[in-house]
Amino acid sequence: MPRPPRSGERFERGRLQISTRVDRQERPLFIDKGEIEAGGRLMHSPAGLGGRSVFGMLIATYDGGRIASPELGLTQLPGLLVARYLGDSSEQALRAFTALWKALRPSVCGRVAVEPRIWST
Repeated sequence: MPRPPRSGERFERGRLQISTRVDRQERPLFIDKGEIEAGGRLMHSPAGLGGRSVFGMLIATYDGGRIASPELGLTQLPGLLVARYLGDSSEQALRAFTALWKALRPSVCGRVAVEPRIWST
């Protein structure tokens, strides 16, 4: 059973509009658009958020091998990796995205995966 947010806050008013586009050489690789209305059907629909309170997405240009994550939904497209989280724990989402980021950073950027200091604040 989903836990209520610790702060007790709920998304009861307003609307969230999402628009993400990733281009390479002026050609779209990924386009994602959506809208979630507070208390709307999408928030409770199994095809939407399914009553979950936390969702997130990480996108990386990636041409490497297969990546696995037990907590994230992963879609590997040509030259692109899209990772999504849907659940009830922001801590679990952060852990999952951090683990994925640490696995990807050396191959994507050629840099050691040292967590940015801002993640600790």
